[in-house]
Amino acid sequence: MKSQMEHFEILDEMADFPEELNVKAILEKVKAFLVVKQLKEDSSPNLVIPNLYIGCLGTVLNKKKLFETQITHILSVCEMPIFPYQPEDFKSLLININDSVDQEIKSKFEIANDFIHSAIQKKQNVLIHCFAGKSRSASFVIAYLIKYLQMTPLQALKLLQSKRTIAQPNMGFMKQLDAYHKELYRQPQIQKQKKQEESTPLEKKVKQNEPEEVQKQSSDQLVLNS
Repeated sequence: MKSQMEHFEILDEMADFPEELNVKAILEKVKAFLVVKQLKEDSSPNLVIPNLYIGCLGTVLNKKKLFETQITHILSVCEMPIFPYQPEDFKSLLININDSVDQEIKSKFEIANDFIHSAIQKKQNVLIHCFAGKSRSASFVIAYLIKYLQMTPLQALKLLQSKRTIAQPNMGFMKQLDAYHKELYRQPQIQKQKKQEESTPLEKKVKQNEPEEVQKQSSDQLVLNS
């Protein structure tokens, strides 16, 4: 009930704005209101896998909670002019993108994944955040899970939503995540690997624990054929 009252109060204030006030100023006021709301209700990082967290702008502005969670790296994927903290506080990477179905993000996945993985390899905690912790940050978490946990986009999304229920990349981002997955694990690559495995009969027979004499015969045959 309290949050609904706050919502109506902000709408009342907006209704009192003069007509000449531009839309940008109104949006900035709404964003400020939402950030305050996030700081009250959604300022704790959500753990996705060990050392990897997701959150919203309210999360990244809660410095006390960041220190309590032992966050050392922060990936910001939103429209933010500058990072709010000093370099000695956190290692940071800022990727300025908007939450639009037309926004290109796939080209940013590798630099983001390198940043995330550099922290996780050292068992340090990294936070990925956007404004609401729903679409942009979710996309980059999924991109990491695709590359390093070999998940499909839908598998990664399901895991992420079990940790943060509102997580849902927009349709344009999901298409780019699907393209990223196909790029990493495209079928011709898998078929080529399978063909290479089938072309080494000696290794295959060793794995099947064939008698030593048979293995020797196979080895001798390979020498004669070479």
